[in-house]
Amino acid sequence: MKILIQVDVAGWAIDQLAQAIIKYNPHHQFKLVYCGPRDAAEKQHQDSFEKDVKEFKPDLIHFLYYRTGTQLIEALPFLKTYKIIIGHQNQRTKALRFCDWKSIGVNHLTTCTQKCKEYLVKDCEQPKDFITSIRYGIDFDYFEYSDKEPEDKVIGYAGRIVPWKGLKEIAEVGQELNYPVMFMGRQDKLGYWNTINEKARKNINFSFMDCKDNERLDYYRSLTCFINFSKDWYEEGTLEYLEAMACGVPVITTPNGLAGELAEDGKNALVVPFEDKVALKKAVDRLMKDKELRQILRKNAWETVKNLTDKKMAYEYSNLYYKVKNPDYNLVSVILPTYERAEQVGKILKSLDNQTYPHFEVIVCDDGTKTKVKDGRTIIQAICDDMRKEVDYTIKYINTENSCYGLAQARNMGVVEAEGDTLVFLDSRLMPDDNAIFVFNEAIKRARDITMGGNKKVWFFGDKGAAKKNFVENFSAVNRNYFIKFGMMNERINKYGGMSQEIRTRWISQGGKFTYLEQAKCIPLIKSGKSPQRRKDIVNSKFLLYKLYKGSNY
Repeated sequence: MKILIQVDVAGWAIDQLAQAIIKYNPHHQFKLVYCGPRDAAEKQHQDSFEKDVKEFKPDLIHFLYYRTGTQLIEALPFLKTYKIIIGHQNQRTKALRFCDWKSIGVNHLTTCTQKCKEYLVKDCEQPKDFITSIRYGIDFDYFEYSDKEPEDKVIGYAGRIVPWKGLKEIAEVGQELNYPVMFMGRQDKLGYWNTINEKARKNINFSFMDCKDNERLDYYRSLTCFINFSKDWYEEGTLEYLEAMACGVPVITTPNGLAGELAEDGKNALVVPFEDKVALKKAVDRLMKDKELRQILRKNAWETVKNLTDKKMAYEYSNLYYKVKNPDYNLVSVILPTYERAEQVGKILKSLDNQTYPHFEVIVCDDGTKTKVKDGRTIIQAICDDMRKEVDYTIKYINTENSCYGLAQARNMGVVEAEGDTLVFLDSRLMPDDNAIFVFNEAIKRARDITMGGNKKVWFFGDKGAAKKNFVENFSAVNRNYFIKFGMMNERINKYGGMSQEIRTRWISQGGKFTYLEQAKCIPLIKSGKSPQRRKDIVNSKFLLYKLYKGSNY
């Protein structure tokens, strides 16, 4: 899928979100465009954006900043022909009521908090299924937890110098209690800066002003506590609030944005009322004097945010992209394991572009291919990278890095990456008929909608060219949820010759059934012969199953 993402300013928080979305979704093709709301009102920037869109030809446009998005949509009517997502990064009611989003061509809205989504639904009368709430995520590989404190007590503030973030009150509290304030961010509203008294301004340390991303951890390591004092309805985040908690820095916050949903006073943060400087001063004084309290808050804070990773956020956005691109179709995930069959994989990927079913992805599961191209990629990976530019569906690539027969593991890894509710298992020896995915999906849909023989838990398999009606999983389809609860593929079957039998035994024992779909057809590209080694593997696999199931004859 080709996705054009718009953010406001390079290096700012929204850009960090976009970079994470791109980094963890390599199966999609992205173009990142920078355009702030002031620029969006100027024709030269509108013309530049129009050129970017027409050259890139995206399947979907994702405006991460609503003000830029709405201005560009209104200035460039042709954008209404594209699928469009608009993201809300603040909660101001004026912003949320900005316009009738559907009427201007927006297909979906995103928020970071449930509070913002609920407001859009209840007060702005937006449909619930028109809005997805995706919480911000951060990089826990970088923002490492530590309970070590700096020698001198220091208060932290992060963000732009703007009235609604409360730097004035934070700086004055720090100066009155004789604790320096460590600033990370950028200058913005000079008029607001001048309202802070001179003593408080001099108490601010600007060592981390405009700091680079690789210096952010050093900033948090310099803090005894971090303050998030934004006004109500002005923030959806903030990222810095999550980063401080992840790093083990005790937090004092107002209940704004994410803090309103995550912060529990006295447990994982100290929560103070909006615009209440007296309460803020008391909280800072209390926290700085109580080391035990700081330890309690930092430990519980990490437990609170540990699941808010940038990988999870990026994954949820990928789910949303699929949903918005084809809202009327169930996403099907095709699992294609292979080993050293580059020619066949290339043919299959190219042929899949002719499928009559319009909404599927392919996960190529490379089971340890050794053949490499010049830049170090496996030859299978290189084919996937090249094919993404030629086909209209999404291709993912994973590598088991195995040195032995790891078919079960490869398939399981593919299922983990699969974002569809329906799984179609394929083999790199088999080229599906152009109607195969449609036939499998319709069968799964019927099984979901009606009871088949008293059981909806059905695993379908197709005709591999010989009209054999005995189940073999390498050309089959099953509901992803049922498959995972079933226990997935048995990775102890690490030799050729026992996988289908083991699946049959376990699936039936758990109340499942198998159904042959004659209409689902494929063409064998190469034959699967029984070499001397394969015959030995079959014998060993049969004995493994004999031991596993206590005497059943396989």
